[in-house]
Amino acid sequence: MPRLTTFAPADIDSIAVADTVSDLTSLAAPVLVDGAEYRTRGYTTVADGGGNVYVYNATGKSGVTVDGGFFIAGPGADDYFEAVDKTTCNVKQFGATADGTDSKTELQAAAAAAKVYGGRLYFPMGVYGTSDTINLGGANKECGLEVTTEGVNNEKFNYINDGLADTPQTTVRNLGTAVVWLGTDGGGPVFTWSGSSLVWDGPAIWGKLLYSGSSTNTPEVGFEVTKATGLGTGRNRWKQLSVTDCDIALHANGTTNVDQFQVDRLLVDGCDYGFQSENAQNTANVFGNVMVHTIGESVFYYKD
Repeated sequence: MPRLTTFAPADIDSIAVADTVSDLTSLAAPVLVDGAEYRTRGYTTVADGGGNVYVYNATGKSGVTVDGGFFIAGPGADDYFEAVDKTTCNVKQFGATADGTDSKTELQAAAAAAKVYGGRLYFPMGVYGTSDTINLGGANKECGLEVTTEGVNNEKFNYINDGLADTPQTTVRNLGTAVVWLGTDGGGPVFTWSGSSLVWDGPAIWGKLLYSGSSTNTPEVGFEVTKATGLGTGRNRWKQLSVTDCDIALHANGTTNVDQFQVDRLLVDGCDYGFQSENAQNTANVFGNVMVHTIGESVFYYKD
């Protein structure tokens, strides 16, 4: 039976509260009222960080994109719940779990919504798994994307245990939040972006995670940038980018024009290349602090 409680007006304005999204979408009339607000305590479980506030719409589902986050299908044929605040896409509010298991579908849904609403993609602290590429989309210089994380000082890097390993790993890691590759060996990239005006202050990218039962497959590229036709020129900025155990940490694809890269801090461990460019127009790049723990071939490689 769905868990639902209603607090007094002095608490949260008589908003009905369900434990999870599943409980919310199991409700029916007379509990569901068109235009009323409903709050969840979590997405899959209570206090998992995916709770949100929604408005119930009794009709009109065919006119929206049900994405499992900002728009959630209701129990009927044409009803749905719409998130009240769509300025930031919190990946946990799309069902992503920060326990190292595969959240590719949920992460992709959050990234797609971020391009439509607000332009902000947010990763709460934890380790998120993905079995395939997360396509961040593309934009011109007037409409970019900002990717951020929670609760970490991204001005600092350190040697830390990833928190999920059976035995401690003394490898360079970005503090707190990461996306780990769970896909095929040589697959990927883990993230791709095809435009201008990306501002990345996001999670670390791990090609693998060495804890019991994890895959040892590693991706070819951690972060790849291409350029979609007609998006103008500009600059993409990484305030910090931490990549481990990929063939190439940061890659400028050679098939299209790629804009200037500004990388304030690049941290590389267990990769063959730190930065590789296969694009003749991608030359005026700016790199600040570069930290390398182990590298197979070259930190910087411009390929003709």
